[in-house]
Amino acid sequence: MIIGVLNDLQDLLEFLIKTAKMHQSASTSRSASSNSVVEALVYIKSRNHIWKQWVDNYNERTKLMMNLFFSIASQLDSRTNLDIANLTSKIAVETQRDSSSMITIAAVTMLFLPGTFVSAIFSMAFFNTGIDETGRAGLLSVSPQWWYFPIITVPLTILVFGVWQWWRRRREADVSKSGYGEKLK
Repeated sequence: MIIGVLNDLQDLLEFLIKTAKMHQSASTSRSASSNSVVEALVYIKSRNHIWKQWVDNYNERTKLMMNLFFSIASQLDSRTNLDIANLTSKIAVETQRDSSSMITIAAVTMLFLPGTFVSAIFSMAFFNTGIDETGRAGLLSVSPQWWYFPIITVPLTILVFGVWQWWRRRREADVSKSGYGEKLK
């Protein structure tokens, strides 16, 4: 805006100088006052030119400062993004370690689960081992109360799975209420 005003002033001064010179050449007498008017106008034009240079200089400095601030902000953003990437990488490594630990625990559980199940079944009071009439070991007899085991175990298993399903749905509802579920999708 200021540069536009100074350009208009420059054009006006050039017009006035040209007009003053034409008036001076058309005039028959050369007076000192008409000469001093031209000199004053030339001086004002020179000062206007200097002002234009100052405005251009400040304009360029302002642009440079804006670019500098933008570059500094971009560098800070880049540094923040690098920090986030490093933390995300660390989280990924820790998650992988946890995952491998869980796989190890699951593998050990699968290794011992069949043996645990068989030993638990045979250690119940529902099965009796003894010696037959001939004196041979290895007689296995089933107690008449064997039906207690499935009557208690099946409802308890269903209850455990029901509580687990309820807890999982409640957790998913809490996550969706907090907005994290939308961010993850």
